Amino acid sequence: MKKIVLLVIAMLATLWASAGIVQGTIGNGSYLDWDNTTSTQYGIDFNNDGNLEFRIYTTTGANDISLTNCVVAYNYSSGNNIWTGSTWDAIASLSYNTSIGSTGNWASEGDAYLTDGYDGTPYIPQNQDCYVGFLIKINGNTHYGWAKVRLVGTTATWSQCAYETTPNTPINAGATGSVTPTTYTIAVSANPATAGTVIGGGSYEQDASVTVSATANSGYTFQNWTENGNIVSTSATYQFSATANRTLVANFQQNSTPGDTYTVTTFTSPVGSGYTLGEWDDAAGSLIQFPAGSTVTLEAVASTGYTFLNWTENTADGPVVSTTAIYSFTINSNRILYANFTNGGSENTVSINATANPAEGGTITGAGSYAEGAFVTLVATPNDGYTFTSWTENGIQYSTNATYTFNAWYNRNIVANFEPVSGPATTYTITATFGEHGNINPAGTQTYEAGQTAYYMINPDEGYEIDELKIDNALVESTTFYQFPNISANHTIHATFRLITAIEDAVKPALIITSENLLVKVRNAENENVTIYDMNGRVIATAKQMESERSYVVPTSGIYVVKVGSQTRKITVIE
Repeated sequence: MKKIVLLVIAMLATLWASAGIVQGTIGNGSYLDWDNTTSTQYGIDFNNDGNLEFRIYTTTGANDISLTNCVVAYNYSSGNNIWTGSTWDAIASLSYNTSIGSTGNWASEGDAYLTDGYDGTPYIPQNQDCYVGFLIKINGNTHYGWAKVRLVGTTATWSQCAYETTPNTPINAGATGSVTPTTYTIAVSANPATAGTVIGGGSYEQDASVTVSATANSGYTFQNWTENGNIVSTSATYQFSATANRTLVANFQQNSTPGDTYTVTTFTSPVGSGYTLGEWDDAAGSLIQFPAGSTVTLEAVASTGYTFLNWTENTADGPVVSTTAIYSFTINSNRILYANFTNGGSENTVSINATANPAEGGTITGAGSYAEGAFVTLVATPNDGYTFTSWTENGIQYSTNATYTFNAWYNRNIVANFEPVSGPATTYTITATFGEHGNINPAGTQTYEAGQTAYYMINPDEGYEIDELKIDNALVESTTFYQFPNISANHTIHATFRLITAIEDAVKPALIITSENLLVKVRNAENENVTIYDMNGRVIATAKQMESERSYVVPTSGIYVVKVGSQTRKITVIE
């Protein structure tokens, strides 16, 4: 069988001057094989991006570059070509300064044998530097490059490579020119933005030492540095080498003072997988106000078919703060915590698969295995340059909301559809402020993407109630639970509080809420509106209760918020 040869000498009468040459690296990097398998290989990285344009290997193992069966193969993800000869039975080495350009005989084949000549003679001479020409595609443009190799005995040693940055421009074998260093961007920010100052961000050359520092403002204490929600350092001064673009967040915590109280709000993920205990006062029907510096103990209880996974901060995929179901901590700020559960292998499970179309359009969370009948919430997050359009299955559209919730009754294969946009995704802010004797959680200014839903808890201190609740400076009905659905503009929320008087307590009708067998029973002396929410803020049931007692059906066991007129209670429902 004839082998595909690598190159043939091509000489041009005129030698071109380099317009911009980048020296690459020879060593280990990421490589995509013909079967779409990505792995770490040994080879040639012309543009220093960590991805090998060409792999160098033998049949006896990676990095064993022996005389027999030394092969150069191109990365199937980059469309690179190798400059091959016009015949099958000989390979010629290029000498220093040989011009490499479009007049060579370029072929689309990717794999080529460097040694083990067809007629038994090595393709390259012994004990001297030789140059091999390459045609590579970068960002869709054609570039020319070279790599240097020396054959000693049975070992071929690759030592240098370079390519011409100007498309369709020849390069001389061995030409190096000016080296363009690889640079990385280090972005730093403070959370909350007003809690402190951060320095050290900027552009750095590859492997340069980077030092980022965080200094807390008065009233705050530095906590940690995080990247993509994961803690990378607990030191205010964080040092590392620049090997990739990074986005670092310095997290601060507001200092507490004697007399301060804080609340803890918990959610479960996925919905219906369990419930939490420890943050709600069933007798008072509101979140417990914990004194600053006190110890809070929460417990996560799994539903049938699920097991506890972990506690995370702010979102279900936020930073992990504990991997034990009983979680104790000292409280010095309001906190939002998620108890995450996983299906433990129940026989009655449903598989929910979700894919993005196109694959680069965005990411999806929420897919996986669920107990039959459980609530499933899929969230589609578009990547930069894309916007979410719809959820479809077998070509049928089911929702145009980026958050799609349904019951897991059967196996499903759902597609999140995205389309390119000309600009970045739109974001909006909600600013929460409040007067004395209460608070709003979350407080301050929060940023949300267009189409998201935001949830806010309005918490009077003990002995106080909501006096006025204003949304965008307009009075609305007082409630301890408010949501902004499908956000498409900036908003404000402001609450004031007043002392509960003896007369008001005397005239307030008796309210009794009980639960059993997936029923919520409301007993009330007045005809008032009744609304039941799950812990993700979705409305489960709503009605004008005309009779003194009425039962409402909920879909699954768990914790629910029941609002009767202006009163709000939290209740645990079991089967």
